[in-house]
Amino acid sequence: MKEDKKPKKYNKPTHRLNGVSIVYIGSISGLILTMAIILIVYPKIDKDIPANVYSGSSQTEHSSSKGKYEQTVDEWFSNNVPSNSPIISISTSSNSSSHDSTSVPTASVSNPESSSNQQSSSQGGSSQTQSSRNSSASQSSSSTKPVEIPDTPVQPSNTDKVVYDKDGIVIVGTRAFSLYSAGTGNCANYANVINKYKEELPNVNVYSLVIPTACEFYSPAEIASRNSSQLAHINAIYRNLKNVTGVDAYSELRAHTDEAIYLRTDHHWAPLGGYYSAKAFAEAAGVPFLPLSDYTEKVNTGYVGTMYGYTNKDPILLNNPENFVYHVPKTVNYTTTYYNYKFSNGSISGAYAPMQAAFFLDYGNNSSDNYCTFMGGDAKIVHVKTDTNNGRRLAIFKDSFGNTIPGYLFGSFEEIYVLDIRYFSHNAIDFMEEKQITDLLFANNTTVTANASMTNKIDKLITQTDMGF
Repeated sequence: MKEDKKPKKYNKPTHRLNGVSIVYIGSISGLILTMAIILIVYPKIDKDIPANVYSGSSQTEHSSSKGKYEQTVDEWFSNNVPSNSPIISISTSSNSSSHDSTSVPTASVSNPESSSNQQSSSQGGSSQTQSSRNSSASQSSSSTKPVEIPDTPVQPSNTDKVVYDKDGIVIVGTRAFSLYSAGTGNCANYANVINKYKEELPNVNVYSLVIPTACEFYSPAEIASRNSSQLAHINAIYRNLKNVTGVDAYSELRAHTDEAIYLRTDHHWAPLGGYYSAKAFAEAAGVPFLPLSDYTEKVNTGYVGTMYGYTNKDPILLNNPENFVYHVPKTVNYTTTYYNYKFSNGSISGAYAPMQAAFFLDYGNNSSDNYCTFMGGDAKIVHVKTDTNNGRRLAIFKDSFGNTIPGYLFGSFEEIYVLDIRYFSHNAIDFMEEKQITDLLFANNTTVTANASMTNKIDKLITQTDMGF
């Protein structure tokens, strides 16, 4: 950051700082450090969820949950900031008051159609008879031997040209992503926190799935050297796990880089990336897994995601929108219950009454909100009950990358709880025991697992006092 004016010159360059100067400098340094932590850790608030996807809730009820804070917080307050460079405001539409600041201008913005309700009733609306709970722990799939992902180099792509390169964000052809330089410094710390969960929950199968970001697979040779190896980062975490299973989603993703596993215009991956990672997890957990033929493919066209704002509205992305493709299971019945949080002055102050809702929300073509297809966002606890009566009950602690994973596991688990590490309001250990969780998955991307502040937050969930909602 450049200062407004040059610092004062002293007549004696060797003059020592007095006590007041030291305190002043320390205070300024502390303030800068605090602001940096806030920008990295502060949670992203949900985007709007149209009221018509809820069963038994009114438009007024849902609207009342959105305050001034929720309407004005930018995407960069989430833990998934693509760049550590100066703040970029990404408000891009003057007529998008019903959307958060990541909205982009499009020819038309469609709200979720009534098909969301139809999906809820046809795919998951029928109530299920709950099978008797399996009081014993599921057979353990946790491994005492650390996972080591084979180091098969990713071949850099030289077919596309770098057309934008600023503040750690690049556009290669029509694909935008941020570079990764976090290294392995926090890996042992993150692994040790996950190990604590296993120690506190010895009869629960605990897994760590670390999600690489797009630059790991799509950086051409001219910029590849500026990235730290995310494979080395993941392996460093997995080597430090004890009685926790490291899930090798990396190899599965690497084998499908010629498919649309990452979004081109968004900092998130694509739903298909979540599918392949869910497959790797199901194999590690020893549960059945539905092939894509057991899903109905949904395609929304004209999607332009968050990277449009991060690149200062670069027209390359706006003029090259992509399809947002997701998959709704058609061979399994399920019901979804939301426990939405209330906010007051930027803090969680309570929760609304549980309500049944659609897990998949169809935002239609030309909508910048399509990544909210899964549960409508993050600020809630989501419970999915399926007719997969195998006694396995899964809890997923995740960041926003993890939103794409649960929908591919309805045929694998009897119950699934989706919990966001930035919002969870309960004591984690008490919650797992109360819900009789048999399997606990941590699904976080590398920018989160490299962040010491986020690791500390996950750690505190073990001992935090239950907020009562």
